[in-house]
Amino acid sequence: MWTLVFVYIFLFSFILTATFLLIFRKLALEKGIVDLPDGERKRHKHPVPLLGGAAIFCGFVLTIGLNLGLVLCLRSAVFW
Repeated sequence: MWTLVFVYIFLFSFILTATFLLIFRKLALEKGIVDLPDGERKRHKHPVPLLGGAAIFCGFVLTIGLNLGLVLCLRSAVFW
C-alpha cells in the first residue's frame, strides 16, 4: 500500500515540476532572466535561463501542499 503512495507522490511531483520547468524556462527567456556567456569564465555558448530553482521549489511546495490537503480531507471524511 505504501509503495503505491510513494509512487503516486513521486510521479505527481515529477510531472508538476517538469511542467513548471517548461513554463519558467519560457518565462526566463522572454523576460531576459538568463546568464549570458562572457567568453572568459563561462563555457556555455548560449544564454542559460536562471529560474530552474524557482520551478523546482514551486513543484516541491505544491506537491506537499496539495497532498497534505488531500490527506486532511480524506482523514476528516473517514473519521467523522
